[in-house]
Amino acid sequence: RGFRSESSVEMTKSGEEKANGGENGKVEELDLKACLEVALKCAKGAGEMIRKTFRSGIRDQKKTETDPVTETDLACEKFIKETIEKAFPDHEFLGEEGYTGTGTGESYNLSDRPTWVCDPVDGTANFLHGLAWTCVSIALVVKAQPVVGVVYNPVSEELFTAVKGQGAFLNESQRLQPSSVTELTNACICTEFGANRDPEVVKRKVQLMQRVVMAPVQAVRCLGSCALNMCSVAAGRLDAYYEWGMHPWDVAASWLICAEAGARVSDLDGSDMTLTKRRTAVANTHIHHKLLAVLTDEAGEADGLMPWGQKRARTE
Repeated sequence: RGFRSESSVEMTKSGEEKANGGENGKVEELDLKACLEVALKCAKGAGEMIRKTFRSGIRDQKKTETDPVTETDLACEKFIKETIEKAFPDHEFLGEEGYTGTGTGESYNLSDRPTWVCDPVDGTANFLHGLAWTCVSIALVVKAQPVVGVVYNPVSEELFTAVKGQGAFLNESQRLQPSSVTELTNACICTEFGANRDPEVVKRKVQLMQRVVMAPVQAVRCLGSCALNMCSVAAGRLDAYYEWGMHPWDVAASWLICAEAGARVSDLDGSDMTLTKRRTAVANTHIHHKLLAVLTDEAGEADGLMPWGQKRARTE
């Protein structure tokens, strides 16, 4: 049950119990530094697998026509899960490739216990096509809130990390900070179409994108990785990102990274972000509320384009 980190610091029995979250899985009982070390070990190990198979003719095993899976996805998740189980046998694990649920909130089985939420290859379609916008995403979640987050792009060798209350960093040294853009007319907004090809869902997303384009904004981009898109907001490269239809493993790590960097993260209706509602809006603090005003009508009522039916929450 003992674990030796890459820095060769051996845990004592009490240190193990603290890293595992004690009996109750409370954040204050977790050794977040030890958890971060394990997350980094997982991300770098899986990242090496991605780098070795990138642009090497890897085969698509066709989870669905629009949501591919490769041998690399499966091998990375296996490595990550086994590494975490060895270090923290009392923790739970939710990974994209092992998930067999329906995509509803309850089906993710997120308890209050420390749970590692993992996307072994976020941006698998990019990976298959040799596009360098792909990453490993790993988060430790306690009571449905991320407390450690690591997103690693092994192709560009960019590592985004955050620990709750300790800020967010690029390559463990450069503190992340969102952009200072104050107007949508100067903003670069990112979104995604996702894997759902239901005609009505696609129609809504196209109509909503048209609304954002005509706000107007300076640019709209679809880059292919939710985790990296959100980290780009944290780093000030993109000014905002919105999407619905993502899963907890797409957003858990990058949610914490964005929040610790100082970006505002919410549900699309302006209410608090959650892992299981499958929608998010993240932006710098200057334009977040302006983006939400574009996504919903001025009266605060969700209109026919949107995938929800409640009033937009106040954001100011």
